[in-house]
Amino acid sequence: EGLAGEAMAGFGKMVIGQAGKKYGLHRPGAPAAKPGAAPKGGGIFGDDDDETPAASEDALKKLSSDKHKELMRKRAEKEMKKALAEDASIFDYDGALDGIHKEREEAEVNKKAAHKERGEVRYVHQLLEKTRERKKEDEKLFEKRMVKELEAEKEEFGDTEKFVTAAYKRQLLATKAFE
Repeated sequence: EGLAGEAMAGFGKMVIGQAGKKYGLHRPGAPAAKPGAAPKGGGIFGDDDDETPAASEDALKKLSSDKHKELMRKRAEKEMKKALAEDASIFDYDGALDGIHKEREEAEVNKKAAHKERGEVRYVHQLLEKTRERKKEDEKLFEKRMVKELEAEKEEFGDTEKFVTAAYKRQLLATKAFE
């Protein structure tokens, strides 16, 4: 068992809480509070409320007074009239949203119509371009194989006459221009 056994031996006998010990937050030298009793003082940081009950009642009366409510209603009406004078459709949210949706639909319809007019499918031109590039690459590889075969024949048969057709010359020029 060794050291591990000795360390674990005292583990089962552990006592939680000892008589006469204080656990948790407490002020040194302050008398211990009774369990379940409410703490003394104001809020969580010990400060009292800023307002007295009488002052808060006065504020509630002022806010709930009819005069205050009437003043706020008049101010809101004045602001609404001012906004409507600047732009008559300012509160027409549904109309604005419908207009946005209508513009988007029209743009999509126009885009589709333009594709139909041109008579092309969306990605066909990209596919055709990639096909052309692949053909050029295949031709390059074919030319490299032909050069290797010619070198092998040159070693086997020696120097012989070479005949080049006009079409082959054009192909070579096109290949060099592509590179």
